[in-house]
Amino acid sequence: MTTRITHHAITPLDANISIYRDKGRGDPCNRGDEYTINVIGAPITVKLVFNNEEHAEEGGPWPNGLTDEALLAVVQDRLECFQVAHATKSREYALAITKIEEALHWLGAHHKRIATEKR
Repeated sequence: MTTRITHHAITPLDANISIYRDKGRGDPCNRGDEYTINVIGAPITVKLVFNNEEHAEEGGPWPNGLTDEALLAVVQDRLECFQVAHATKSREYALAITKIEEALHWLGAHHKRIATEKR
């Protein structure tokens, strides 16, 4: 099942980027394992393949795809670069960085809790 993702479209530039959730696990949320991002009018297509938790548990602690944390770290790094190296430094970027740091904190807390409950 393919689902179009549209909540990224904040600016006219974003309207030229299409995002699709390509594959779900069949659970009620239909969480995506794979996403395709196309830039309309440019020869750019990006395929994001995320870690499948069940597979990682079976094969050991090694990921078989991206984690949410890895993707957030990329966005955080990009925004931090804007804050340091560009005239685009802004309060809004600083707040976005803080929220990403907060998201990483809470994802880490979630993983620690789950690991503790499995013992």
